[in-house]
Amino acid sequence: MSTIYVGSTPNDAREQSDGFEYLTEEQEKEIRDGGKLAKTIPGILNRFEVIQSGTNEYYVKYNNSIFGGRFTSQYTAFGSVLGTYRRRGGTSSTAQIEDDLELWTPQNMRLQVTAWYKADSISGTDGSAQSSWSDSSRNSNHASQGNTSRYPTLQTNEIGTHPVVRFDGANDFYTSTDIADLDVGTGDIWMAIVFKAAADGTIGFMFEKGVNQFGLMHTKNGELQARLGGTSNIPKHDDGNWSRTSFVLVTASRVSSTCNGFVDGSPMDTTGTTNTGSINNSDVLDIGATAIGGHPLNGDIAELIIGGHTLSDANRLKIEGYLAHKYGLEGNLPSDHLYKSSAPINE
Repeated sequence: MSTIYVGSTPNDAREQSDGFEYLTEEQEKEIRDGGKLAKTIPGILNRFEVIQSGTNEYYVKYNNSIFGGRFTSQYTAFGSVLGTYRRRGGTSSTAQIEDDLELWTPQNMRLQVTAWYKADSISGTDGSAQSSWSDSSRNSNHASQGNTSRYPTLQTNEIGTHPVVRFDGANDFYTSTDIADLDVGTGDIWMAIVFKAAADGTIGFMFEKGVNQFGLMHTKNGELQARLGGTSNIPKHDDGNWSRTSFVLVTASRVSSTCNGFVDGSPMDTTGTTNTGSINNSDVLDIGATAIGGHPLNGDIAELIIGGHTLSDANRLKIEGYLAHKYGLEGNLPSDHLYKSSAPINE
């Protein structure tokens, strides 16, 4: 494991360690980020460049600074960024940079997140009935259930080591409020969810705010529908093309009237539709049904994120990468997905 020094030349970096250039916090952050990505994308990456200074000698260059150490290949040179490094201030302490990496989460796009429900935010034992589901966004759009007979349950270790919220297909559901940020009219809106729904021949809603306006549901015949302004001209996925026995990752959005949906990072069977239907109602947000006794979900939800804002392609890919790697679903992503091999990190 090599200590990373900084200098204007390879020799400075390798031999004149007492005179190295101290790193700014921003440089440290970019080193960490570049090193993580370099695990799977060797060669020139972002602002980092591998240069060869001699036979079997490689260095990592950032702008006009060289990160020292002798490495036998460009791969180990990049890998060195995950080794130890000399911290700012001239102390000799070292640290595992990989341990300091900050993975990207939806918190990094918090201005575009209206509500965010994570099963791992709930404290409880396996099988315990839960009266509420806290919103992990900054908006406090918490969901709850006031009737004990309709409490969903927390199920631990259901998707890897992660818990899920289980809805019994009879009368379990949560209700939030009439969330104004989701009343976008003909504007942009999006959703992302990791869930499992049983094939029981019934209609099931994962969530909705306005049954025919905004939500995700499956029909009796198993068609998956992302309702983004109506029940027609919306992303749909045919029965048999999505799992009813395993967890699936769905993202969908309407941007400038164009609606796109993805299952496990691949386009839905029907996508790229045009929908100008208004999403503007006084309905509350329901999770797991459409209200009391209304098309209850027989299944599990691990995480649900929704936003009454524009979802860029870049952020959609990051959300898919975040959810896939968190829940061990990266194997379901298409081979050319940007985050097939590694989770997104802060930039």
